[in-house]
Amino acid sequence: METYPSELLLIAFIAMLAPLITELPKGFRLPVVVLEVFLGILIGPHVFNLSGPTGFIGLLGDLGLTFLLFMVGLEIDFEKIHGRPFSLAIGGWLVSLSVAMICMLFFNGIGLIQTPPLLAAVALSTTALGILAPILRDRGLLDTDFGTHLIAAAAVGEFGPLVVISMVLIPTHSTIVHTLFMVTFMIIALIAAYAALNMRSTRFISILT
Repeated sequence: METYPSELLLIAFIAMLAPLITELPKGFRLPVVVLEVFLGILIGPHVFNLSGPTGFIGLLGDLGLTFLLFMVGLEIDFEKIHGRPFSLAIGGWLVSLSVAMICMLFFNGIGLIQTPPLLAAVALSTTALGILAPILRDRGLLDTDFGTHLIAAAAVGEFGPLVVISMVLIPTHSTIVHTLFMVTFMIIALIAAYAALNMRSTRFISILT
């Protein structure tokens, strides 16, 4: 059985150290999430190579990401982003995706990149809601108008690329069963998003919480 005592200790130490460091400078403070990412890069395989996303560490990373997305989802007030903020977010993401697509087609045409233009455009137009929400919360901006519009844009910027990637992956499946799984997943995701935006039962929401 694989064991990673030193790597787990180091990761736990960084998780403890990051919020302490952010309290030191009074004039300029980095968000905790930004500092955690920076320290993670330092101990990762591309710098000091003290830890890597493999084996049990990789499993914990996937589990942590799942919990992060779940917790961020609970912080989204769908009643606030419903309406104009959500419409603006959809329009803004489509504009971003279109501009990115034009740029990637140009770069691919001149041989600057080899990545398929659509995948590169999706990557450029993707927003990390799991990182953005804690920063807004720490700054006290989550419940402001600015925070509401930004959260709406981030939610669309994370969900939209998932739908596009799902559609791109459908032709790559060799069997009809895999394709049906992908289509079913997309339908369930869209139904869940619609239900979340139009849910009125506070009892049901409290049970989920």
